[in-house]
Amino acid sequence: MKKKFKKTATSLLLTASLVCGLSACSTAKDTPKQESTQKSTQKSDGAEPSSQGGAAGESGQTTAAEGEKSFSYWLSIHAFTAKTMTDHNDHPAAKRLEEQTGVFVEYINPAVGQELEQMNLLLAAGDNLPDLMRFNFKGQYRGGVSAAVADGVLLDATKLIEENAPNFMAFINSDEDLRRGAYTDDGILAYFGSIIPAEEMRGLPFQGPMVNKTLLDKAGLDIPETIADWEEMLAAFKEMGVRIPFSFGCDNKFAGLYNAFSGAYGVPAGSRFMDENGTAKFGPMQEGYKEFLTLFHKWYQNGWLDPDFLSKVQNKEVRNDFDAGEMGAGLLHISSVIRLPLVSVQHGKEEMEAVPAPYPVLKEGDQTHFRHYVTNFNQTPCYISADAEDPLTVIKWLDYLYSPEGIQEISWGTMGDERYEDTYYVDEEGKKKQTEFVTNNPNGLSPEEVMRQYLLRDTAMVWDWEMQSLMYQDERQQKGWSVWTDHTDFDYVMPDEMTMTADENDEFSKIMGDVETYVNEMSAKFIMGIAPLDDYDKFIKTLESMKVGRATEIQQAALDRYFAR
Repeated sequence: MKKKFKKTATSLLLTASLVCGLSACSTAKDTPKQESTQKSTQKSDGAEPSSQGGAAGESGQTTAAEGEKSFSYWLSIHAFTAKTMTDHNDHPAAKRLEEQTGVFVEYINPAVGQELEQMNLLLAAGDNLPDLMRFNFKGQYRGGVSAAVADGVLLDATKLIEENAPNFMAFINSDEDLRRGAYTDDGILAYFGSIIPAEEMRGLPFQGPMVNKTLLDKAGLDIPETIADWEEMLAAFKEMGVRIPFSFGCDNKFAGLYNAFSGAYGVPAGSRFMDENGTAKFGPMQEGYKEFLTLFHKWYQNGWLDPDFLSKVQNKEVRNDFDAGEMGAGLLHISSVIRLPLVSVQHGKEEMEAVPAPYPVLKEGDQTHFRHYVTNFNQTPCYISADAEDPLTVIKWLDYLYSPEGIQEISWGTMGDERYEDTYYVDEEGKKKQTEFVTNNPNGLSPEEVMRQYLLRDTAMVWDWEMQSLMYQDERQQKGWSVWTDHTDFDYVMPDEMTMTADENDEFSKIMGDVETYVNEMSAKFIMGIAPLDDYDKFIKTLESMKVGRATEIQQAALDRYFAR
């Protein structure tokens, strides 16, 4: 009989910033459904393809076979996956996983874009939670994972995981930082069921300063390295008539800056804390933050900074402006070096070239301590419900996804199984390669769409480097990694895996809710000249009155506990 969790759980405040790396990278709106995701040829048993893309009896199963182990799994569906199916129960790879593990999984998929709302409703109901949930309880549940365990929402499965998940434990025991980050301060394994990037990927930057080299060459300038170089370039772009010399995905909170430019002054951008050699500091309280705002105010006044920067989103307006050749430079994904030459022509412009530029510094030879990087644990972890009737089955199933066999299934798919299209082959050197069905899909799907619709990538637990490296073979992309890591590290970025106690979390949230709004609003006003920079001291005093000092003490305590694990 399923037990009810404590009603205190219904008082949680799930914020609106749901981490949705599994669901909202792009929109599926108005996209026609593609053809069957399994071969449409008739099978030897005479099964006909079903309307959802799998052969009858091979997908769309809704109940476990007699005697078969099973559990329910609340899982966001990626927008690319959602183009051809409404839930993972119809996914052709779901049957393959069932065959490999001997476990039937009933997938419960919230609608794309409604994940937070539907989780709120699920928790408010107070009972009968799914056995497994992929949701950011650490960041979205008041008090984090430990509070959710104390409230009877989640199961503390630490001991069961340590004893029954050898593949996962091998990963985290192989690296001191992974092991430290996997546990909360009170010893709960909080990152079981989280994607662990391959060792080669951890720490790599995929976002950074990007320049339209075609425009740069016309200006007769070299790739900028210092702030002074950037100002010379942006002034030249302005004189050349470039509509937007520089922009970034501010989205009202400066996240899309990836701490470039502010990092040159030793601070993060926006309402963020920093870890300076083990000491927690609030960025806007540091002198460097005023210098950063002064720089951007100058750029805004000179018409170098996009006048509409405040509301722009990187993967929407910023990328579109850059693709159209309307923007000279910005903060963008490494894929822009391949994308711009292709897309600029589609926009009616000459074929343009993009080139990564180093994270800027004040003086040549300076080292900065902020940049984008792939974290040790990526995406949203999975958590076992306190209602789960058979947690051991759940743990063993998840652990399979950390095994070599599970990684191959999720990363590469099938070869030689007549029921499915081959998605990879092994070349003469023994290396796995994607088939043309993936790289040049006859239905016009991009490789990413094929991978999502033919492989159950939404359940991935490991980013396989052999697979990922195929996506970044181009020398221009690899050069970007080199450029963005030269004289730049991420030593001052606060650890993602740091945790607060429930009481600390409550107090911190009450303080920082208003502080974050105030800092982001005032930062924009200082940049745009709505508030004079002469008022910066008043800004600091207001932050002090809002108890930022106490919030910093809480962060310091959490940081100390993190390093003491």
